[in-house]
Amino acid sequence: MNIITPKRIQDLAVCNKKLESVRQETITDSNSPESQELAAREALWQEEQAYYHDRFVYDDRF
Repeated sequence: MNIITPKRIQDLAVCNKKLESVRQETITDSNSPESQELAAREALWQEEQAYYHDRFVYDDRF
């Protein structure tokens, strides 16, 4: 039986904080592949958002 103890919860919290700090460092480094991929996906998302905004806001169906 695997019981989560307060010590284990604390250890997991420390581990999560370390992972979050590494993630933040990786994303803010503009030369990292992760940061470049994130920027590319954000650009695609913005294009898609603009497309649907223009399609439905300026549509004459109303």
